[in-house]
Amino acid sequence: MSDWLLDQKGLAIVRRAYARQMLGVAGVRNDRLERVFATIRREDFLGTEPWLIVRYPPGPALPVNDPVYIYQDVVLALAPERGVNNGSPSLHAKMLNDLAVEPGQHIAHIGAGAGYYTAMLAELTGASGRVTAIEFDVTLAERAHVNLAAWRQVKVISGDGGSALSESVDRIYVNFAVTAPAASWLEHLKPGGKLLFALGVPHPDVRAKFPRHAARGASVRPTTSALRAHWPAAMPMPSLRSITHSSAADSSLCGLSAGTNPSIPCAAGTRRLDGA
Repeated sequence: MSDWLLDQKGLAIVRRAYARQMLGVAGVRNDRLERVFATIRREDFLGTEPWLIVRYPPGPALPVNDPVYIYQDVVLALAPERGVNNGSPSLHAKMLNDLAVEPGQHIAHIGAGAGYYTAMLAELTGASGRVTAIEFDVTLAERAHVNLAAWRQVKVISGDGGSALSESVDRIYVNFAVTAPAASWLEHLKPGGKLLFALGVPHPDVRAKFPRHAARGASVRPTTSALRAHWPAAMPMPSLRSITHSSAADSSLCGLSAGTNPSIPCAAGTRRLDGA
């Protein structure tokens, strides 16, 4: 069987093709980001258990943990019993492009999972930058700490994604869906910084078994004025720093006042759209 698997030279070619394809599916042309997708070894963040592609209805695990299988636009289970997964590569390609990380910046990755996309953030900000990775699940945080040991600019914190951030940052990348941004994120975002989060509402049909799933969602980088206009009246408005606008339509923010329950907290434990 080992003779059948590709060596690292062969896998490097597979990763280059994967990187080009994921950015193409996302409609993105970004040479820096493409190099990162081609460099980070996705298999290093999946563990030793049989790898499982998330599909509905659920199917069997892959016949063998062959990295060739995972270099496509598929979502891989990290904790299948809780619906936590490794995230869609093409979706993250689009969002990471929108986040526009610059070398030397301090990035907060909220909902870091096992660290795959954290490693990409570390490569994008470089050795002169910093990444603070926060993961609520203790087991996943421990895995991320091990997986990210090679990136000395990364600090992994096991804690509540809605409140564990304690330093000012240039970029905040949130990998679970919330009904509104946490006050802590807004308070710790530097002037001119960018916050990118997934906006979603709970999915009633799967809530009992997979409470992290959402019925609908959107990737949002709101303007300060849009946040003020749509902030639920029942929730206190935090002081806002400079938040920049992306291609996400302002209509996506209507869910904050029209389509969601303002009583749902926006801390860890909210609905995760895509793991990391």
